[in-house]
Amino acid sequence: MAATSCSAYYALGSSCRVGYFPSSINKLQVATNSSNCRAAIRKHKYEFSSTHGTVFQSGGGDAYIRHNTPLVQGFNVMVPRWGNQGLLYGSRSGSRQQKCRVLKTLASLQDADLSEQVSGQGRDLRPLKIALAGAALVALDKGSATALQRWDAIPTTLRALPSSTFSMLLVLAALLALDYANPDYSKSVTSFFAPAIELLQHWMPLFYTPPLVLMSVLAPRFRGANIGLSTLGLTVGAWAVTLIAAALLATVIRKGTSTELRDYSVDIPSSVQNNNNLWEISTWVGVGFVSGLVAYIAPTAFGLHHATVASPFFLCATVVGLHLGSQVPAAFKRFLHPVITSAIVVNVAAYIVGLLTNRSFETALGLYVTNNLRAPGAGDVLMAFLGPLVISYAFTVFHHRGLVRRHAPELGAVIPLTGLFSIFITIFVGRQLGLADSLTSSFVGRSLSPPFAVPITRILGGDVPIATTAAVITGLLGANFSPVLLSAFKVDDGIARSIAVACSSHGYGSAAVSSGEFNLLPFCAISYILMGVVSTVALSIPVVRNVLLQV
Repeated sequence: MAATSCSAYYALGSSCRVGYFPSSINKLQVATNSSNCRAAIRKHKYEFSSTHGTVFQSGGGDAYIRHNTPLVQGFNVMVPRWGNQGLLYGSRSGSRQQKCRVLKTLASLQDADLSEQVSGQGRDLRPLKIALAGAALVALDKGSATALQRWDAIPTTLRALPSSTFSMLLVLAALLALDYANPDYSKSVTSFFAPAIELLQHWMPLFYTPPLVLMSVLAPRFRGANIGLSTLGLTVGAWAVTLIAAALLATVIRKGTSTELRDYSVDIPSSVQNNNNLWEISTWVGVGFVSGLVAYIAPTAFGLHHATVASPFFLCATVVGLHLGSQVPAAFKRFLHPVITSAIVVNVAAYIVGLLTNRSFETALGLYVTNNLRAPGAGDVLMAFLGPLVISYAFTVFHHRGLVRRHAPELGAVIPLTGLFSIFITIFVGRQLGLADSLTSSFVGRSLSPPFAVPITRILGGDVPIATTAAVITGLLGANFSPVLLSAFKVDDGIARSIAVACSSHGYGSAAVSSGEFNLLPFCAISYILMGVVSTVALSIPVVRNVLLQV
């Protein structure tokens, strides 16, 4: 559809892109980092507030315009040009027309995972820069793992940490020190890593799909009615108790503070479900078919292990499943998350491979995850990025360090106490239900984002597939029922609600709760990241771990 002219222009500056929307939009957010544009917006704030919408200043220094007028269908957003005599609106056909980057509509946030919403995917991602920055993150993760194992000079407490969490804290400390010494250097560093971090966080669901895939092998362990009902009761009950406990604690602390939540800057990417199209899905299907044919004809091509040769086929199946899941109607998507459909597609692909190669289903699925990086399958490759993904959270926390400082009382009190309480209540309820310790340990990380739940489960000796599944189910519970439960307990404060949901159902739940309040997105992201860090550190300390495990 050709873009039509629009009577309202958006007061932003240069070096931004045109945003095209194929459907009608009622609310729109636009932002800029240009100091000149911010000054002009401040200068003409009243004019814009009265004619174009609401102008407000974010805590990060960015200026935003919220336009509340319904917009025409199918248009390109125009950008004004700042002149000496005030605001000069650019023309669509003018040679000096400037462009702006437009953030997503508020109504479209609910279907996206929070990590995608705050990562800022959609910029000009240069392949070489992504490769170099990504390689640096992987090298840091692997190098820190080696150092923690072999370097005796590192304190015992730190050596007990997962390498990804240790690296994240190290990077965050380095960024803060660098920013204190020379802010320009810290900006250069964050700018260098930004494209790789955006890509990692955008595709985050892919990296913890493999454990979900393996649940089909572990499913027989839950066939008994007692075990099935007990684990379901543990998941639902522990989630609800953690949510309410965190909400009430946050409400009490909020009453003792007078800090209001500012509008912090955040880039909202187009999520996976809104980016794909038939051509893209067809491309992945085609590549998967060709790679699968190669793996069938020459299973040990180039002297590689069969799982490695088959990895492109299974990788394509994983991506196609994620894309197909994003096409599910919104009513079903609330319960059928794209990572679940991705796991289903991979299992179907493994079943077909088994039929074609005369393998059992379990053996065919063993080509997806070998647990051997010398002969990796697609699942091994994807899970190898969980460490760099955790490290990328250091840049997210650094970007929103102003928010952390401003809301230190709420974050510093609620998150550690909720983290310890969540671990305690999970172990306590699991034992009361008569579950085996190894099975209960697999549910300890249920309230954490999977990148944190996986290393915690490994520390406790639980099953990673069960832990990842519990985390996904808990996230879906939070996304669907947290608002209702919080309203029933009359928890109305936005910050208290955000902390409670982020600490009890990580990013899945947070995305739904913050979908109508743009300024809560960074707060939710910081809350569930800090929740993961605090829980990981607590369980890495032998004394704390022993006390919690012996309740």
